[in-house]
Amino acid sequence: MLIYHGENEWNLAGSINPLFEQIENTKEYIPDFKCEIYDISHIPDEQIRGNILLRVHFLILKYINSPQLFDKLHDIFNMMAILSEKKKKTEYLETFLRYLVSTVDKNKIEDIKTELKKSINKGDELMLTIAEMWIKEGMEKGMEKGLEKGMEKGLEKGMEKGKIDDALKMIKLNMSTDVIHEVTGLSKKKIEELRNK
Repeated sequence: MLIYHGENEWNLAGSINPLFEQIENTKEYIPDFKCEIYDISHIPDEQIRGNILLRVHFLILKYINSPQLFDKLHDIFNMMAILSEKKKKTEYLETFLRYLVSTVDKNKIEDIKTELKKSINKGDELMLTIAEMWIKEGMEKGMEKGLEKGMEKGLEKGMEKGKIDDALKMIKLNMSTDVIHEVTGLSKKKIEELRNK
């Protein structure tokens, strides 16, 4: 099954084979899949049936690239409001909002928030819950990256300090700058600075 939601109408009948480039002598190795194709961007809304989540999903896919999206958000969010279990409602709403926010023009995010507040009882509360989850997620990723960077920097500093300690010991043994440079990898300038301390 292929669910298509592009701007142009699907026109390849019931096969995806024409999508593959035909290279000489390879036709027998490319399977000719027959499939059911649902071009949801060009069927009437009334024909989109099934449970609420399926309809919501298909309607979002249908209108995601359409200027009509913001006219349809009210209906879509009202369908979601029917879901009874709050945890499920929040999880699905978060998924749909992530998709919307990553796909639509950033200037339209306020429109999405406004429509959510109008359509879903306690929309402010749900947006806050979802926003808190996104912030927490971002903070965790940031802390992870920060910890990783900190460990790298600490390791680099530790290695540099070890090289300096080794160089100082070698200087006490009156070893040449060239030998110290070769062993530690420190610059000759840095070794001379250590000698003059």
